[in-house]
Amino acid sequence: MAKYKAGIIGCGRVAGLLEHDKLRGHPCTHAGAYTAVDKTEIVAGCDINEDRLRQFGEEWGVNALYKDYRKMLEQEDLDIVSIATWGDTHAEITIAAAEAGVAGIICEKPIALSLIEADKMIETVERCNTRLVINHERRWSSNYHKARELIEEGEIGELKLINANTLGGGYGCVWNRDSSPVMLEDYTLVRDGTHLMDMLTFFAGEPDWAVGFVEMERWDEGVFVPDVAHGIIHFESGVMASVEASGGRGYFNFELDIQGTRGRILIGNEALAMWKTDVSPRYEGFWELAERPFPAPEEQRNIFVGGVEDVIKCIETGKESISNGNEARLALEMIMGIYESARQCGAKVEIPLTVRSSPIKTIVNTFGPPKETRFL
Repeated sequence: MAKYKAGIIGCGRVAGLLEHDKLRGHPCTHAGAYTAVDKTEIVAGCDINEDRLRQFGEEWGVNALYKDYRKMLEQEDLDIVSIATWGDTHAEITIAAAEAGVAGIICEKPIALSLIEADKMIETVERCNTRLVINHERRWSSNYHKARELIEEGEIGELKLINANTLGGGYGCVWNRDSSPVMLEDYTLVRDGTHLMDMLTFFAGEPDWAVGFVEMERWDEGVFVPDVAHGIIHFESGVMASVEASGGRGYFNFELDIQGTRGRILIGNEALAMWKTDVSPRYEGFWELAERPFPAPEEQRNIFVGGVEDVIKCIETGKESISNGNEARLALEMIMGIYESARQCGAKVEIPLTVRSSPIKTIVNTFGPPKETRFL
């Protein structure tokens, strides 16, 4: 049986380098997943960094190496393309790959940096009959699917509240000393928070409004960062979510504390636990939460292999991915809702948003680098 020919654009960490991490579960990259799946083979790679491109070719046995993704799309007959580049390039590369006739695309998160870009991507892949998968990899996690199954079965009662956070050591956006922003797309809420937002919709459904606040902090002499984003999101199901995405930590944390009327589930990178209501051992007439074993999923699935298998299934059946462009657009819309609310000094904003341009850029262009800590 002929294999699906895959090309990878952007040969950095998530493309292949993370396979060098001995502590991670493997495969943990696009290249690792293509190699692990029998139906796929990597035939081409592209990166603007020559040294990284050469290393990629040597490690994965790829001879067709390009510095220009357009030439790769023109000269290689590819079935699947992975896009593992910065977020500000996702739209243009996705559109080019779809128009080149690629059957399936696995694009890194976030889908794009504005709803305008996301809409162009979705319109193009639909017009070109290309299956688009966004790598919100928890969509293929056995533990997250088990948690949703427990919620749907009423194990923790009616879902009411989700407290979610992604906390890390990096900052969202760094300003040059001449007051020009660099890495504008790399806000904490956009970079890692997109996973958080995607999981909120995975558990709670469609959002209908958001409120947000952003903290701008002086990091070093002449350098400023938007360090903290707080948000409250309400869902049509009645569920409320509180969200924090922050840098400046000496650790990384990603978790969702999912609370129902009769129990609670804690799930994240370092957490997997469940509590259910029981008679209090300390007070008469009281009920408290008592920890219970989190039921093990019947099968543990590798999340990167899951993404590759999903795009193959989509190509073969014509169906949409469980992590398709519209799902990823919704995660981006929630992020933009928080920033749009912050731009309006904490006003409640309705979702779907009427503003499709990036409120993040509006905040930056309006206020510039602050002289001291400022809440927007």
